[in-house]
Amino acid sequence: MHTSNSHHAWGTTAHFFNNQFFNFYPKTEMGATQNIFCLVTSSFDFVQPQFFRNTTFNNVSPDSMAYLMAPEPKWANLKDCGAFPCTGPLNAIFSFKDTKYSRGSLLNHGKDFQIISNNTGLSPYLDTCKPERTWNAYLCKSSSLGIMIFESLDPDKFDRGMQPVFVGLNGTR
Repeated sequence: MHTSNSHHAWGTTAHFFNNQFFNFYPKTEMGATQNIFCLVTSSFDFVQPQFFRNTTFNNVSPDSMAYLMAPEPKWANLKDCGAFPCTGPLNAIFSFKDTKYSRGSLLNHGKDFQIISNNTGLSPYLDTCKPERTWNAYLCKSSSLGIMIFESLDPDKFDRGMQPVFVGLNGTR
């Protein structure tokens, strides 16, 4: 979802049904990098959860499946996120249910799975997730992953923030 960072994006989800992806490889014929799932640079505040149902992958290379960028250091500025670097890209989740693959496919993550960000404070500690280095992400097999959102009801909520908020997993810090 391109340029989804604004007031309307908070708390939303994106749902995709019956999509098919054909012939994806890590590089195009012209040598450009190619990934099916990625993040846009305008997602510095929040990446809405992406839900996919009945997706079919036909002749898709495992390395072209995803690439989830890390937050850009330049986002730590007064206009975007203040002195604290925005962490939207560290909290992305792509959830797949009832997935299908073409016969003989090199890509097969099973019927139900999730792709989550390479969040070093959380992802390595989830037993149901394993790192996918070329994706800068983790592949998970869980039914309980999600995103927690805090919303301020104060009248000055657009002038003040309550960040950073760190949520930890027992035993990780």
